[in-house]
Amino acid sequence: MPGAPTTTTAPCDGPCSLFQPLGKDGPLPLPLPWGGTQVVGTTNCAQALKLLMSNDLCDPEVLEKHDKRTCSSTSDTSHNSCRAWFGGMEKLSESDAQEETEKCAEDSAALLGENARRPMVEPATQEEERLCFSCRVTCVVAGNQSERAHEVMGYAAPEPQQVGDADAKLWEPDGSMQHCRPMKDGKVKDGALQKRRRKEIHLWTEQDWNRLKVAVEKLKEDGKYALYAKIFPESHPADSKEFARLQALPWLRQFLLAFETELQKAVQDCELTLPFWNPSLEASPTARAASKVWDSNRLGGRPKCPVGKATCDNPSVLHGTQCTDERGGGWCVGDGLASGWKIDADGDRCRCVQRSPTLNSSLAGYPVLLGTLLQHKAYANFADALDAFSVDVRCGMMGTSSTMCTEKVAAWDPLFYLHQANIDMLFFLWQRQRREEGVNPSAFLGTHQLMTFYGEALEEMFGTYDPAQGCMMLPKSKPRICVSYDDTYDARLW
Repeated sequence: MPGAPTTTTAPCDGPCSLFQPLGKDGPLPLPLPWGGTQVVGTTNCAQALKLLMSNDLCDPEVLEKHDKRTCSSTSDTSHNSCRAWFGGMEKLSESDAQEETEKCAEDSAALLGENARRPMVEPATQEEERLCFSCRVTCVVAGNQSERAHEVMGYAAPEPQQVGDADAKLWEPDGSMQHCRPMKDGKVKDGALQKRRRKEIHLWTEQDWNRLKVAVEKLKEDGKYALYAKIFPESHPADSKEFARLQALPWLRQFLLAFETELQKAVQDCELTLPFWNPSLEASPTARAASKVWDSNRLGGRPKCPVGKATCDNPSVLHGTQCTDERGGGWCVGDGLASGWKIDADGDRCRCVQRSPTLNSSLAGYPVLLGTLLQHKAYANFADALDAFSVDVRCGMMGTSSTMCTEKVAAWDPLFYLHQANIDMLFFLWQRQRREEGVNPSAFLGTHQLMTFYGEALEEMFGTYDPAQGCMMLPKSKPRICVSYDDTYDARLW
């Protein structure tokens, strides 16, 4: 019967990719000969994440009816967070700081409003509680979109590969133009790229953490860690707040690449990359408090509520020491990677890595976050929305008295680099989507301008997305590095 729907269930009961297709056997028949519709129903959270993040694949009216949150809306702390961040920028005038605060708060409120607009239901599983959304989703796919649905749900993503001989030896990690690039006949050929595949923090093994710890400690001993902490404020030039907003994402991408290169040099390991921390996969207050991120053998600083309470507004920090400075009251972390660190920062009386977590601060769930960000077609709008989310994490979730919430010391907290890698991952996804829509994401006025400190054109760090390798080739004109993100989702790791 023409127009009759067919019903199928998406695959993926174990680990699966969130951003790329799942397996070789697609769940949807191709094509529907009568051009009708198909109904795809999910049975677990991995499937739901796939469908909710497939942009405009599903009928939006049907999808919206089934897109429900499982966490109650908390008070909007975005204005306080934005004021703390921009008010702490020493290069901004008072009027500019106020203007940036209002813009940031407006973008943050829009994101949190999208989250609050979803109907509230009780979580059916602990996983639904952690993710803050219901994993029972229905997607109606138009018959003429069945091939695209098959592409989204049916084929495995290509593994990024080294350009050249897979068994080739790599140049030593020396920070040169040949750094860690594959060689042939003892030389690095043009077009040979170093593969850097970054993983979400929960995918890391103890061995991965130990390698990072050794590398960070070496950078701290030789003063390079302090140097990068001092470089970070250079991303916000004083003479033009408009240019500062334009260059923020490509500048931070260059900053991360340079820091990551130093890590590899420190331990002579071309495989070591920064992990990324996606807090929206632990959006509920109870999940934040229990996160493995705060384990003593990782980042430390676990939020601690009074006995008998799973969440609270102003928790203490396990093993931390309370300290008060010009930013207010925070906690010097007493365990984890930055345990006992003394930071070099003028005017910081505590001189430690501080956290002042607020478990009940607002944080959008991942499907809402990604869906809202990717709907922005213009780079400026996307960048502003992403910056507002970043401030919500640094100053809202981590607290306005935290090290991460003050520009001049933010990069002293190792968590800062994991957070910025997540921001770059979201930038990566936006760029890839624009490419899939046939749009050059760097084709707008201003990308010829030179980045502060680094002196390269902004467009160099926009890079070029290579769909065959699933990576971003950097820099754009003469790429040396291929950056990709491992998006594997496995609920058993949380």
